[in-house]
Amino acid sequence: MTRMFNNYIGKAGQFFAMSEFLMRGWNVAVPEVDRGDDIFVVQDSDGLLRRVQVKTAQASRTANGYVAKFSIPTRQLLSAITPEIQYVLLVRLPAQWCDMLIIDRPTLAAELNFTETMGDGKTTVSVSVKRQNNILLCAGRDLTRFNWNFDRFPTIRH
Repeated sequence: MTRMFNNYIGKAGQFFAMSEFLMRGWNVAVPEVDRGDDIFVVQDSDGLLRRVQVKTAQASRTANGYVAKFSIPTRQLLSAITPEIQYVLLVRLPAQWCDMLIIDRPTLAAELNFTETMGDGKTTVSVSVKRQNNILLCAGRDLTRFNWNFDRFPTIRH
C-alpha cells in the first residue's frame, strides 16, 4: 500500500466515523489544526464534548478472518488529558467496512498492557487486530466487546 493510498483510506475512515456519529444525533467538527484529535463529537443540548482519534487500516484476509495493523503515537497513548481521547479503530476489507472498535485511551493502554511491554521509547506503537472466528484479538486480549460499542455515544433524539 502506498503512502498516498494511506491518506485516502485514512480520510475515508474519518468520514465514515463522522457519519456514524451524525446518524446517532451527535454533532461533529474537524479541528483546523490536527494535534492528535481527528474529530470533536459534541452533544449540542449540553455541550458534552468527546475527542476522537480515528485510525483506519486496510485488513489482510486470513483463513478464519483478517489481520489489521494500526499505528498509534506512543505519547498520545501515554498522555492523560481531559476529556480523554476516544479511539475509533476502523477496519476495511477491500469491498466494505467490517469492524469499528470504539475504546477510550486508558482502556486501550491497559488492554495492550502498554506501560509494561511497549513503553520503550518508540514514537509509535503498532497495534494488530486479528479477527478469528468472530473474535477480535489484540495483543492476545479479546476486544470483541468494543466492536461497534457506542455506549459513550448513546443515540440522541432531536
